[in-house]
Amino acid sequence: MKWRDLPKGYASRPEALRTLPPHEVLQVVENAPLEDVKASYRRLVKIYHPDRSHEFLQGSNAEVLKIINEAYEVLVKRTTPPSPGSDS
Repeated sequence: MKWRDLPKGYASRPEALRTLPPHEVLQVVENAPLEDVKASYRRLVKIYHPDRSHEFLQGSNAEVLKIINEAYEVLVKRTTPPSPGSDS
């Protein structure tokens, strides 16, 4: 299932987003460069941040934003090369 295949109003059902892989949550290709991941993350945060949404969507948008943040963290870890001298 892809993001665009989710029914309209999926923000009221954030559990559907949890079934998607991180790159589809952020709407980028699987091996997207870090710049694309960051740009998509910023765009989605602007849309789903609870402070920018209507009152009746604030709870679900907070959950969607949490899922977007988790996906971003996973993708940044995958695309960022380890720093010199790190053990990982």
